[in-house]
Amino acid sequence: MGIGNTSSAALLMHCLTAIPLAQCVGRGTGLNDDQLQNKLTVLQQALNQHKNITEPLDILATFGGFEIAMMVGAYLKAAERGMLIMVDGFIASTALLVACKLYPASARYIVCLAMLPTNRGIRLY
Repeated sequence: MGIGNTSSAALLMHCLTAIPLAQCVGRGTGLNDDQLQNKLTVLQQALNQHKNITEPLDILATFGGFEIAMMVGAYLKAAERGMLIMVDGFIASTALLVACKLYPASARYIVCLAMLPTNRGIRLY
């Protein structure tokens, strides 16, 4: 689709895990090498503009899209209700990472489905 949510997810993962940004950024909808380098450069510039943001909710508000924020809320509500949380994919997993940083007990309800993404970021955490 090319809507930029892998960019948001890469920034969230980097900020919440301290994994180097270059390892979090992937090709998204199929970027070539030059486009991938440009994506990394732009995301690094965004990080440079917001160096002092450290709290998970602030990181989400700064770098997450509405779709990621909605998933975080859904995961938190599911955990509050003791419901099973089934997750698959990079963006959904990054939303879950935010939820677990906000409410660590959320991790008790997670089931990760077969995650075989082409985006290398998911393999890092």
